[in-house]
Amino acid sequence: MTARYGPLTIDREPVDAATLRRLADDAAAAVPPMAAGDTLACASDDPLTVLVTVLAARSTGVPVMLGDAPFGGAADAPRVGARLLVRSGKVEAHRNPEPTGTPVPEETAVVFWTSGTSGEPKAVLHHAAAMDYQARATAERLAIAKDDGLLLPLPSPTPTGTA
Repeated sequence: MTARYGPLTIDREPVDAATLRRLADDAAAAVPPMAAGDTLACASDDPLTVLVTVLAARSTGVPVMLGDAPFGGAADAPRVGARLLVRSGKVEAHRNPEPTGTPVPEETAVVFWTSGTSGEPKAVLHHAAAMDYQARATAERLAIAKDDGLLLPLPSPTPTGTA
């Protein structure tokens, strides 16, 4: 699946296609080498940071974790190799010098967290095929054409919001 860039509006601020493409390319270049099983974490719930982190993870083939382990970390939290942040139009990559946690399986594309309503929040691992299916099914269900705009009032760090 090919990403289509902009135009889009995030928090009422327009982000043009060239800026989004530059940020996505900068983020992909900033992802440091990571060990197998490491994830690339989104260091903020800012929608632009989430989008750029997801695009960088997809282009580098590194699994992305949206949101850190709640409440300071679960014992079985996925291992984080690096975090990305977009601040003032620049991408910041922060390598985790001593990753701890559980390595994720190779086929993992994205990690989400449950809300914890029935106990401690838990990491949920999704394969790329599941995310691609979610994107196609949502587009089909909503009859979204290639050139349509879309207002997405869902939080980005959810399967539907990310797909």
